[in-house]
Amino acid sequence: MSDFLPTVEEELDRKAIETLEYLVGKHRSGAITDSQYRVALDTLFMTVSGIIGADFINLITAAGDEIKQPTIVAKVVEKEEVMEVSESKYVGGSW
Repeated sequence: MSDFLPTVEEELDRKAIETLEYLVGKHRSGAITDSQYRVALDTLFMTVSGIIGADFINLITAAGDEIKQPTIVAKVVEKEEVMEVSESKYVGGSW
């Protein structure tokens, strides 16, 4: 048995990484939906932000980037044109 005792920071880093790996695995396997995954990542971010390093925050951001953004297709009746709306923003042209 080792005499090494991890610091609180090291333990927090370890647990945060384990949690992120768990969430990514559950999402990729289909066990949790995109919405559940996003909420879990947001919760993890809010829990550790400002406590652990920026490198881990970047990992959370990268994990969230794998979620495909929802696209809503809407038809504007007056102009008979179809536009795509992503994240509540018009992407087909300018407003």
